[in-house]
Amino acid sequence: IPSNSFHLYGNNSGILNSLNGSYRPDDLKEFSIFMEDGNDGVFSQGDYFLFYAKGPHRVEFDGNYFTHVNHLYSDSSFCFLLIDSSETANYIDSTSSPMTFTHEVSSYLDFKYIDDDVLNLLKSGSQWLGDVFDLETTYNYPFSFPQIGDSCHIKTKLVGKYNFTNFLAAIAVGLYLDVDKNEINKALTRYNPSNNRSQVKVTQNNTIIVDCYNANPSSMFSALESFKEIENDNKVAILGDMLELGNISQTEHQKTVDYLKEHALTAYLVGPEFEKTKTNNAIFATTEELISYLNSHSLSDSLILLKGSRGIQLEKVLEMKNI
Repeated sequence: IPSNSFHLYGNNSGILNSLNGSYRPDDLKEFSIFMEDGNDGVFSQGDYFLFYAKGPHRVEFDGNYFTHVNHLYSDSSFCFLLIDSSETANYIDSTSSPMTFTHEVSSYLDFKYIDDDVLNLLKSGSQWLGDVFDLETTYNYPFSFPQIGDSCHIKTKLVGKYNFTNFLAAIAVGLYLDVDKNEINKALTRYNPSNNRSQVKVTQNNTIIVDCYNANPSSMFSALESFKEIENDNKVAILGDMLELGNISQTEHQKTVDYLKEHALTAYLVGPEFEKTKTNNAIFATTEELISYLNSHSLSDSLILLKGSRGIQLEKVLEMKNI
């Protein structure tokens, strides 16, 4: 069989989202394959091809943490092989596609988990549990990571993935100055942000991300991008003008409200620059007007983002009794 006749297809993106409006693949994708055929162009006895495909369970990495989603209905994933010489091949071999390698990988992040679907209490539905702790109160779960490197887990009171580079810079400086890694970890863990910068305030009614010391287009986008990715069913962004932008002000504020619309984020907008935008979001000329509105339309059980320039004084919202 001609080696260029092999075509491998599949999706292997894990369990489909249960929401009807979510993305679902509507066709198979062709996988790349590596063909070892002895360089004669013919697939015969002793030849083989290699490919990479994902299993049924989905593992994701957001830049900070790994998460996994078990497939509830299958323990297998499938690929489909087509042998057809009339189709353009999607394969490489050692002779037809010589490659120059520019990176050498010496370490990588790995993730393993225990999530066995053993028990369904209702004997129906999608809620599965693992081992039962009753008479048996101890289980051993071995995890093997050969040649594991030096690592540590850091907790912080800062929010937003945009602070990740700040962590890296602080760690780099500490290592350069020969500070012990455990001391670096303690310092990052104990650091408590202030001055309305990346703070988290928990009130009786809401959780508030306070980042209203200053705002410009890049910091506004970073704050909204991070806010969008937080899992919460009741998120509200309270955004103030980005001041001193000159002749790009209207364009940048319009980009902000367009981003809110694109990602279906509920927002209250404050300031004369936002008043010039085309949006369906509620807009208030001043923070005082917003506070007056919130006194009669209080927020509860919400995750709130406060983001705006210092001159808008969004921190006054924190003085409200019902916020």
